[in-house]
Amino acid sequence: KSGDYRKKFSEDFATTFGAKFPKEGVCFDYFYDPASGKHVQWQSLVPKHSPVPIGTRPGETPFNELFVETTETVRVTYLLDKLVRNDKYAMLVGNAGTGKTEIIKNYLNSLDKDEDGILSKNIVMSYYTSSLTLQNELEGYIDKRSGNIFGPPMGKKMVFFIDDMNLPYVETYGTQNSIALLTQHMQYGSIFDRTDLGMRKQLMDIQYLAAMNPTAGSFEVCERCQ
Repeated sequence: KSGDYRKKFSEDFATTFGAKFPKEGVCFDYFYDPASGKHVQWQSLVPKHSPVPIGTRPGETPFNELFVETTETVRVTYLLDKLVRNDKYAMLVGNAGTGKTEIIKNYLNSLDKDEDGILSKNIVMSYYTSSLTLQNELEGYIDKRSGNIFGPPMGKKMVFFIDDMNLPYVETYGTQNSIALLTQHMQYGSIFDRTDLGMRKQLMDIQYLAAMNPTAGSFEVCERCQ
């Protein structure tokens, strides 16, 4: 819990691969810009904050919905965007108040369903979230395409944001059945129909983003899902 781990990593990175970034700051402060062929500071991408009226009346923004961009949010959002557009799963892990949920929500809300072709829905887990509860939520946001194939409207991709992913109860042998359902879909692309177990529903064009606080609920999620 002590020490500057970012600085240590940056020093080790430079020692192993050579100093490919400016000496000022650490490797986390820069990204490589192919257009200019140089390393550019993330700070240069932080948009100027425009103050808005705060309050609960019409035309005002509730205090808990304010979002101020920083170097950290710009960097994480950039990485999320690259992962989402390349069909890669991602999870943000951190203590309460570190902005995990708001960063992901702000990113998903910035997407245009027509221009980007990406739809999104938020699912918040709790101690009582079972595989049946989760399956009902997932299926409530997708449509039947043909036969046993289900998914968002053709030409679109659905991104489910699973918040508090580690909160579901842990069973006797260390499993969490709601997370086991997610694992099955991520590994095999299908889940079983609850009324006809002989039918496997192929869930297409679906991706997951997640967030968890390791200091609440289970300290980790099922190893098969990791």
